[in-house]
Amino acid sequence: MARYATANDLLAYLRFSRATLDRRIRHDPAFPRPIYIGRTRRFDLDLVDAWLATRPTTFPDTANDNKREARNAA
Repeated sequence: MARYATANDLLAYLRFSRATLDRRIRHDPAFPRPIYIGRTRRFDLDLVDAWLATRPTTFPDTANDNKREARNAA
């Protein structure tokens, strides 16, 4: 059974701003599309969780910053 969340619930879940959510919907083809019930956007949380699983958990630059800080401290 699918779990659905409103846009406001999804914003809190992903810690996105509304502008970021709208940008993802428009420009990221892998981001789950909303389902409209009347004028209310709903999102399938199973699809959102699958999308999150494909995202990187760390950024490559972050690892390099830690190495730079260690070198500068020595």
